[in-house]
Amino acid sequence: MRKIEKQSEPTALTNYRNEQKKNKLALNFENLPADVKAIIKKSLLEEQGYLCCYCMKKIEYDTMKVEHFKTQNQNQELVLDYHNLLGACEGNQKHNDKAKHHCDTCKGGDDFNDSFKSPASKDFNLKISYVEVRSQKTYEEGKMLIKSADFQVEFDCNKIKCDECKKENDKVFCHHKEASLNLNEIDIIKKRYRIWKGVTDELSKASKKETWSPRKAQELIEKYQTKKEGKYPEFCEMVVFLLKKRFKNELEKTHN
Repeated sequence: MRKIEKQSEPTALTNYRNEQKKNKLALNFENLPADVKAIIKKSLLEEQGYLCCYCMKKIEYDTMKVEHFKTQNQNQELVLDYHNLLGACEGNQKHNDKAKHHCDTCKGGDDFNDSFKSPASKDFNLKISYVEVRSQKTYEEGKMLIKSADFQVEFDCNKIKCDECKKENDKVFCHHKEASLNLNEIDIIKKRYRIWKGVTDELSKASKKETWSPRKAQELIEKYQTKKEGKYPEFCEMVVFLLKKRFKNELEKTHN
């Protein structure tokens, strides 16, 4: 996940909400006029650089969902609050196997734990890290997992088993907790790894010696932090995190 800088609320949404209140009509996202929904979706895409607010996979106008960070069924007052709206991927919503669901599709109608802040909030600072797991067979088949030392954040990011599920020998996921994003869904962790492998390959090609070049790493950090034609590179925050971790000492010397 990456921090999202929310822009001003679209005027069309403000006008619609005020009109509903003026006429004492219910605020309902599903009943929004199509043109207002379209404006909201385009605004979210621009804010987020066409990346899912949770997994950071690419999203487009026709392959996105408008996510309510605080769920509609539990937070009626925030249904049309623009700062509660995010752009999310479809999360394999058409897949019959629920183990394949992720992001908003997996989260459903439950709210997160209090320690899990919205990526659009001012105090967003999710304590997560990325862990590379290489295949014993081939370097090409690794995985890149999301982990957190904060148990509540780990609970919300990944459908880990709670103590109660472990007692019941649950085979798949926790069925006692509330919201979860399932960010370590198998296809996501493989795609993260492929992106990271592409970065490391680029570092290797640019390095004349066996060690990677800090200068090239800085170039890649800037590349993945910059929008190109309004779009961020897929999984950009992961790449930046891993490069800064790998070159921590060298980058600190450069900036001092």
